[in-house]
Amino acid sequence: MEEIIKSWQANAEKDDEKNFYFIRSLKMKDPDKVDRIAKELHEEAFKKIDCLKCGNCCKISTPLVLEEDIIRIADFLKISEAEVKEKYLKKNEWGELTMNALPCPFLETDNSCKIYAARPKDCQEFPHTHKDRFASRSYGHSSNTVVCPAVYYIVENMKKRIR
Repeated sequence: MEEIIKSWQANAEKDDEKNFYFIRSLKMKDPDKVDRIAKELHEEAFKKIDCLKCGNCCKISTPLVLEEDIIRIADFLKISEAEVKEKYLKKNEWGELTMNALPCPFLETDNSCKIYAARPKDCQEFPHTHKDRFASRSYGHSSNTVVCPAVYYIVENMKKRIR
């Protein structure tokens, strides 16, 4: 695992443009094959990578927070929905609710999540590499190669499997 994280730290930003063009090129490939390989590599990556050793997504990204997330977080914290909004959320430039601070206000010092059982759907599904239509998320996956060692691992290994 340490080797994967070191490779990501050393190469992700340097490879950013190249990875973007590779991921965009996947739109010209068989989408079922791309999705199958992405899901296989997603499973492989998360067998090798322990998110608690990194936590970068919680340090530099602000997830979208939906109304159902607010209800779940409020219930988990035993506070009102209004209090969740007031204490932890803000509107982004598009009017969507996101966490109000970086790192995430729920990130613990050991990279665990204080509200893990109630975390927003966006956090639950991150980095979205297991979802259908992998190639249609080229901008998100490309930017996430710099955020997440698992995404970088998936993209680098996908290059070897899809020509």
